[in-house]
Amino acid sequence: MTGQILGTPAYMAPEQALQLRHRFGPGTDLYALGSLLWTLTTGTPPFAHHRDNLTALLHAHVREQPPPLRPRFGVPDDFEAWLRCLLEKHPHQRFEFAADVRRGSARAVAQAQLLDVGQARPCNQSTKSTNQSDQPSKPTNQVLNQF
Repeated sequence: MTGQILGTPAYMAPEQALQLRHRFGPGTDLYALGSLLWTLTTGTPPFAHHRDNLTALLHAHVREQPPPLRPRFGVPDDFEAWLRCLLEKHPHQRFEFAADVRRGSARAVAQAQLLDVGQARPCNQSTKSTNQSDQPSKPTNQVLNQF
């Protein structure tokens, strides 16, 4: 199939919206996970304001930042930064693997309990370059356990 967009537009990673198949990888699925978690947390997908216009919706996934997170329930302080890491526009700026997402979410819990968890590949929210910060995001598993 050529020229057809495959996937659910509300959860589609930028590389998927642009049909850049050579860039598909674990990060593509992690973006969709971020979109799904955004929806579960807020009640609407990240770019719901474009839901009636497919072109605008795909453009938003490629070019716009999600609006401020407005959760329907309490979330940890670092949840939004962690979630935005999943929604980075470039795959190399997202977590590399699902295991990194898990470790990133577990880090705050582990620090609070003085446990040692493996190193997660961090997502740097302060810059949009390929350089990664030495400090990972610090969300907790509390939000994930609410689902």
